[in-house]
Amino acid sequence: LILIGYALCCLADLGNVPLAFAAMVISGVGLPLCAVSPPVWTRDLYGDENYTRGLKWVQTIFALGIFAVGPVPGLLADWTDSYVPAYALFWVMLLLSLILLGWVYARLRAGGRPGR
Repeated sequence: LILIGYALCCLADLGNVPLAFAAMVISGVGLPLCAVSPPVWTRDLYGDENYTRGLKWVQTIFALGIFAVGPVPGLLADWTDSYVPAYALFWVMLLLSLILLGWVYARLRAGGRPGR
């Protein structure tokens, strides 16, 4: 949903209000997954025995990423007079993240059904 929402955000220059509304609603429905996914990924990738250590690492990297990349949307908007390039960058980064995450899950054979 976030990918679809961000793709619609890239059409903001069209000035279509219903499209903009749909972009925000679709993005907003998908964004809560960003808050709950890292702990789930940590459990899947680190297992129960290393969960605490892994979660600390994931949260630290997440915070550093926000610190390092947080100003980028505003800088892009200042340079281009539009937030569309920022949403395009978000879209590309999200797609790349999903591809890499899928690759890691496949490589580690993580995320299967829990054993009984």
